[in-house]
Amino acid sequence: MRGARVDPDEERLVLCEGDQVDRYTVKEIVGRGGLAVVFRVEHTQLKSSFALKQLLVTSPYIRRRLRQEGVVQA
Repeated sequence: MRGARVDPDEERLVLCEGDQVDRYTVKEIVGRGGLAVVFRVEHTQLKSSFALKQLLVTSPYIRRRLRQEGVVQA
C-alpha cells in the first residue's frame, strides 16, 4: 500500500488511488460511511472492476456484519 495515508479528519489509514492490494489497483472512492470506505478496484490481469470495502472500525461485531453482508451479496 504505497500511497496509503492517514485521513486527517478521521485519523484512520485509508487507501489512495493507485495503491495495490494483492492483484487489485485502487481506482477511486465510490462511497464512504462511518464504518467503512468503498473503493472501485481493477484486477491487474483480468482488467475487471470490483468493489473493495475497507473497514475503518475493527471490532468482532463489525467483522461479522461484513462477512454476513458478503454472503448476502454473493
